[in-house]
Amino acid sequence: MASQNRQQQELSEKARQNLQHNAELRNKDSKFFNPQLGEKSIWIFDAEKIQPVEKEFDGRKGEISIHNTRP
Repeated sequence: MASQNRQQQELSEKARQNLQHNAELRNKDSKFFNPQLGEKSIWIFDAEKIQPVEKEFDGRKGEISIHNTRP
């Protein structure tokens, strides 16, 4: 098991570049806002579009507020 962990930690430069490239592609194609460290933005919400919705997370139900951005 220890040798397997060592093998996973020792990535070649090419492997690191491939992983970095894949991560950049995932972030670029994401429909979610993903701020980078130090990046600032201003968000303006329409209070009339905020509504409570019941969702389940980790087997527990709860109520959250969401902002519907769809027309």
